[in-house]
Amino acid sequence: MDTLSYVAAGHRIMQSALAVDTSDIDQTSVGIVSVGKQFPRIVDVDWRLDLVTNTSTLNKLNEPRFLVRLSVIDGTLLRDVQFSCNSEEMTDLLQKLKEAQATVEKISSTK
Repeated sequence: MDTLSYVAAGHRIMQSALAVDTSDIDQTSVGIVSVGKQFPRIVDVDWRLDLVTNTSTLNKLNEPRFLVRLSVIDGTLLRDVQFSCNSEEMTDLLQKLKEAQATVEKISSTK
């Protein structure tokens, strides 16, 4: 029996005592899982809020848009990841980050 962690829906879910019978798993697959790949690490975040007042199809819009730039280190390469979102999407992102933070704090407090 091996203890495994797995990824579901973009979130790393760690189970400290998830026992799995790996007798049927090819040893090559087990090696790939254990070696893995390091994910890029966020080193900086910049953001700004733009108010979109009109577009070519709508005369008045007045919609706030967040423009976010994440500076990440991927191995030895520093690169930027950029995205934009509206207020609802930003609220959803922040809620998910708070859930992730709460999970980390819960795991840290049980050590």
